[in-house]
Amino acid sequence: MPLLHGPRQLSLFLQMLRLPANPLFQKRLQVLLERRLGETERYLRMAEIGYTRQGSNFGQASVGRECVVTGGAGTIAVTHNGQTYYVCCTGCRDYFNDDPEAVLAEYRAKKVAEKEQK
Repeated sequence: MPLLHGPRQLSLFLQMLRLPANPLFQKRLQVLLERRLGETERYLRMAEIGYTRQGSNFGQASVGRECVVTGGAGTIAVTHNGQTYYVCCTGCRDYFNDDPEAVLAEYRAKKVAEKEQK
């Protein structure tokens, strides 16, 4: 980024920037900071900020496997009593393997509480 000396240089620099805001799915807003590439009409993304409306369940209805310990993305399969479950990391795997009954009981209780909140 160039050093700016005086209001004219600052004005020219600001003319090279744009800050578009894009609403996404009426629940999320994406704001970009972009800089024009020379004298072209092309822009380079310098930063991106995403906002999610408070109370929105945006991103919570993910399709895929859920970690039975943290609720994150389940990427490692574990089994208990012939049933396959998923955890997100080796730490969760070890925690699950130490006491699968307790982990599953807590997971089921959390799911019941989530349904009751809706």
